[in-house]
Amino acid sequence: MLITVASILIISLMIFVHELGHYLIAKVYGIRTLTFSLGFGPKLFSYQRDPDSTLFQIALIPFGGFVKFHGDNEFEEIDADDNSAYVNASNLAKIMILLAGPLANYLFAGIFLTAAVHMASEIPFIESVYWGFFGVPLKVFGLISFSNISVQGPIGTINILVKSPDVLNFIARIGFMNLSLMVVNMLPLPPLDGGKIFMILVGLITRRSIAKVELLISIVGVILLFSTLIYCTYKDVIGVIDGHKIEQKDH
Repeated sequence: MLITVASILIISLMIFVHELGHYLIAKVYGIRTLTFSLGFGPKLFSYQRDPDSTLFQIALIPFGGFVKFHGDNEFEEIDADDNSAYVNASNLAKIMILLAGPLANYLFAGIFLTAAVHMASEIPFIESVYWGFFGVPLKVFGLISFSNISVQGPIGTINILVKSPDVLNFIARIGFMNLSLMVVNMLPLPPLDGGKIFMILVGLITRRSIAKVELLISIVGVILLFSTLIYCTYKDVIGVIDGHKIEQKDH
C-alpha cells in the first residue's frame, strides 16, 4: 500500500516538474499564467494570492496537468500591445516555453539516474553525474524505435513502480519514466508540446496563419489522446487482474 501511494506521488511529481518548466520559462518571458493545475477535472484545492495572480490548483484526476496562459487562445480578442499575452510572444519565446516542460523532465530524470548509477557502482560522483545526465539517456534514446515502444496507462505505470524489486530499481525506473515522458511530449502530434512546436515551425515556413488548422488538429489530437489513455487504462486493469490471478495460482 505504501509503495502504491509513493508511486502515485512520484507520477504526480513528474507531471508537476513538467508543468513547472513551462511556468518558469513563461515567467522569464513575461507571459502571465492564469492557471497552474496538477490534475484534471473538478478542483479539490486551490490557492490564488489575488485576482490578478496565478490560480494554483489540485484537481480530482491526478494523472495529468496543465498551465493556462493569458492569451493562449488565438481566437480571443487580445490587445496587440499586451506583452503578457502568449499570443503576442515571439515564436522563439513560444518554442522555449514549450520545450521547457520536456527539458524539465530530462533534468529530473538525470537526477534520479545519477543517484541510481552512483548507488550501483563505485565510480566517482562526477562520473555518475555524466552517466546520469548524458551516458544513460543517450543509450536509452539509441534503443528507442517504434517496434519496441510499449504504451502504458497510469495504472500500468504505477504497477511498474510497485513491482520494483528494490530501492535501486525504483529510483532507476523513475528516471526512465521521466525520459519516456519527455520523448512522448516531443512527438510532433498536437496537442503535445512537440506538436505545438511543429505547428509553429509550419507557420514560419508557410508564412501564413494556421490557427484554424491547428485548432482542428488539436481537437482531433485531444480525442485520440484521451481515447488512447482510456484504452491503455483498460489494458492496465486487465493486466493487473490477470497478474493477481497468476500469483494466487502460484500460491
